[in-house]
Amino acid sequence: EDAAGAWTLRVADRVTGEQILVAAYYPDGELPAGLRRPLGDGITGFALEHGSPLRIDDVTERSNWRAWAWEPTYRSALLMPVVVDGTCVATLELGDHRPNRFSDQDMVLMATAAEQVAASLRRIGLGRESSRRADRLALAAELARGIAEAATVEQALDLAARTVFERVNYTATVATLALHEAGEQLFVSDYNADGSSLAGVRRG
Repeated sequence: EDAAGAWTLRVADRVTGEQILVAAYYPDGELPAGLRRPLGDGITGFALEHGSPLRIDDVTERSNWRAWAWEPTYRSALLMPVVVDGTCVATLELGDHRPNRFSDQDMVLMATAAEQVAASLRRIGLGRESSRRADRLALAAELARGIAEAATVEQALDLAARTVFERVNYTATVATLALHEAGEQLFVSDYNADGSSLAGVRRG
């Protein structure tokens, strides 16, 4: 099947009471970063307030749907909150011009993406807030775009681990996947300074 028609990253600025469009990619191009609107507007506002994922099969059936200025029209939407220290700080969103486009697998991939973005934001957020903001948002946008294009959870985890290792200056970054049916953990990737790797190793 075709990939989602659009993905966006939107951040909550609770000081100014606004949503900020950090990155938006569509088949026909991009929306300009930095667009703002009131924090509670639309389904993004609902997701930011409640910190709960939303999968909408047809946005035309939602009274609180509101597109951004210049945003293409689409019917299906999937919104995943990015939660840091108990507060929803951003949403990752997928959209498609056709209804009923997103599945449980898409929800899992987006939840994986949101968890990795949250971990990265938490790490980069240490230190002076003002000097870290640009780096934090840039990394979040890079992670979100790459993970949204991943075909599997394993690819999403590996991309997130590699990006964080390269951009945040960790000594090591490991991504693991819980294999519930087998009762095991799978080391999906292991990036570290000495080049050794546990990738592919399983343990109970």
